[in-house]
Parts: sequence; C-alpha cells; structure tokens
Amino acid sequence: MTAKRDLKRLIRERQARTGEAYTTARHHVLAQQSKSAVPVLELLDLSRDAARLGFRCGVSMFPGLAERIDSVAVLERIRDVLLTTVGDRGAQRLLSVVLLGERFTSPRWPLDLVEEGRRLVARAQAGIGGVSAGGSLIALNVEGRRGLETVIGFLWQMPIGFLVPREPILVLTSPEDLITLYSSLGVMVDETGMAGFAP
Repeated sequence: MTAKRDLKRLIRERQARTGEAYTTARHHVLAQQSKSAVPVLELLDLSRDAARLGFRCGVSMFPGLAERIDSVAVLERIRDVLLTTVGDRGAQRLLSVVLLGERFTSPRWPLDLVEEGRRLVARAQAGIGGVSAGGSLIALNVEGRRGLETVIGFLWQMPIGFLVPREPILVLTSPEDLITLYSSLGVMVDETGMAGFAP
C-alpha cells in the first residue's frame, strides 16, 4: 500500500511540475524508476549437489547457463578434470580450494582477476580450454542441450574489508556472461578481448 501511495505522490508531483496528464506523468515516473533501479542477478546455488560430489567450497551458476546445460554433469566434469590435474602446478590453486578445502586468497580485485579472465575468455572463445595463469579460473567445454557449451568457472571470495569473512565459491558462467559481468563493473572488453576500465 505504501509503495502505491509513494508512486501516486511522485506522479502528482510531476504533474504539478510539468502540467502533464496523469497517464503521461505515470509513464515518465515508471520509466525513471526502472532506469535508476540496480539490476540484480541471482545466481543458482549448486552447493548441495557439489558437496555430494566431493566439492569443499560453495558453487553457484549463472541462471542463463543453467538453462542450457545439466548442472550436475558440469560439476562432475569439473571434478574429473581437476582430479586428473593432480601435480599440475597451473591447476593446483583450483584443485586445492575446490576439492581439498584449502584456504583461498583472492587476487587483488579487480585488476588481476580481470586480466586473468580476459585472457581465459579470449582463449575459450578461440576453442582452447584450460586453467588461467593465476589458477583462479577454468574454461572447459561441456555438452549442452543445444550442442557444445563453453563453461567458465572462477573462484570468488568477498573482498577484504567486509566484516564477516566468507568462504570462497566457484562461480560457473559462460564467456558472454563473464564479459557482461565485467561491463557492469565498469570494465570495457572489446571484440579482441582487450580489457580496460571505463572512465
């Protein structure tokens, strides 16, 4: 009820200012509210399924990717890939955090992780999977509902400075969604995969 009252008040204030009809003023007020709203992307929590498969950290997935793939099959594939990389220095960080539950120190956000992600996305879009140089991201191809899908996984931990330290999570997304995420953070990624910060 209060939200409706507030909306009516804003509409009537605009009418008084502009002399517009109620419906016109309402249209402009609603359009302004939708522009100023902060978009929220709610990730799917796959932590229960991941724990059953031996994961020792939380796992979340972008909803668009979840519509195109079998999430449990992706978790199994990531687990199998990491288990085959035991002893591989490049994959050690992911293996130790995701399957062994070791402590994770997040790279300095956003510069290090953005650069790591930019390079991995460029490689993934060229058809090359693997682990990023810093060991925080992984790219692999999985069978999706409409064919082969590239999945990007990156370790994320709430940045230092937050009062309650959080456990790291493995976030699963697509290269396109990762570029969109970077864009929402003010990181510009052009068609060549080069990244920079928006002024």
